[in-house]
Amino acid sequence: MPAVILPGIIFNIAYVWPALERKFTKDNELHNLLDRPSQRPKRTAAGVAVLVFISMLFIASSTDLIANFFHLSLNYVLWAMRILVIVTPLIAYPVTYKICKELQGVKGGGKRKTPNVVTRTVEGEYLATPTPSYSEDVTEELHPTPVPTYIEAEPIVPVESGVRTVDR
Repeated sequence: MPAVILPGIIFNIAYVWPALERKFTKDNELHNLLDRPSQRPKRTAAGVAVLVFISMLFIASSTDLIANFFHLSLNYVLWAMRILVIVTPLIAYPVTYKICKELQGVKGGGKRKTPNVVTRTVEGEYLATPTPSYSEDVTEELHPTPVPTYIEAEPIVPVESGVRTVDR
């Protein structure tokens, strides 16, 4: 029974999350582009908290093995897991939120850095030189465009062969 109820609750929350976020943030635009995790700190922190919660449940499912391996009392391990399952997501949320906020303040934070080529001289010194940048390596940032509320389309004309075509 718990194997059906808890996943049902988690998947239903994941299913309803976009509608709840749209309602509370009043953001009704279509977002067809991927956002960086640091651009949406609350969403990222909530996702990390859920993953930590599920991970702690997975770890807590093997309390007998943990107690046996570390030579601890099973009751101590059970109580530790009961507390950790609740406390770790509550710690993971603010830590992740803080990291995302700090990444927002750093120019280029979370983006791929230019790699270095490390070479060793005859004297034994290591030198790091940045790799050359090529024009095809530079990515262009894409920004969302507003979607029109009404699109005027031409009527679809049936063709004699039985295949309908639309002029674009």
